[in-house]
Amino acid sequence: MAALADEKTDVHRKGLDGRYVKVILKTTKTFYPGAMCSYDTSGDVVPSTDAASEIFAGIYDGATLTTTADTDGQLLIGQKEWIRQDGNITAAMTGKVAVVLNDQTLTNATTATNDVKVGQILELESFGGNAGCWIVTGKTDGLVVAP
Repeated sequence: MAALADEKTDVHRKGLDGRYVKVILKTTKTFYPGAMCSYDTSGDVVPSTDAASEIFAGIYDGATLTTTADTDGQLLIGQKEWIRQDGNITAAMTGKVAVVLNDQTLTNATTATNDVKVGQILELESFGGNAGCWIVTGKTDGLVVAP
């Protein structure tokens, strides 16, 4: 599945309130609503990719934005969120950690190269013909973390 090229429709689940985190969005990147974002090796917030040394930062919460200069932005982390997956996450992986394939798609650590951890898999569910899973964003080692 390709990286986002338009707004992602967010599906959240009640019961665990996420936290909003103010960040600086990196110059010359396009951020789509609902995109997964990560800190890159320079500490800049960028749309997530399966890149070495990226650290998941949260879900972009704002209007579509192509930055021309470093820009204030807002991410949401610690919520229950449905995110598309590439078909490599199975029911047997419930309770395990999902990793980034690109800014709108999760996969498992066997498929990904760099294992950018996004959150704990709660259950698998499809919406609108798209395979996905419910995860708790930022929960990767027993605790929900915020950047």
